[in-house]
Order: sequence, then structure tokens, then C-alpha cells
Amino acid sequence: MATQLEFSYYRTIDKSEVGLVVEGPFGIIPFEIKLSSPQAS
Repeated sequence: MATQLEFSYYRTIDKSEVGLVVEGPFGIIPFEIKLSSPQAS
């Protein structure tokens, strides 16, 4: 059984955020992607 998925992304104008969008038979699922530096302990 194969599932057809479509992936796309968006980026804000200032390139500070990126989002991933997955679309399939289940609907649309948005993901917010964040990057941070490791903190010293």
C-alpha cells in the first residue's frame, strides 16, 4: 500500500523561520522548525 505525500515549505521574508507542510490523504499537517544553539551547563 503506497501513500502519496506532498512536501512543501515556506520561509518568512526575513528568513527567520521555516515551516514544513505535509499533505496527504489525511489532510494537511504543518510543522514549525526551530534551531537553537546548545546551552553550556
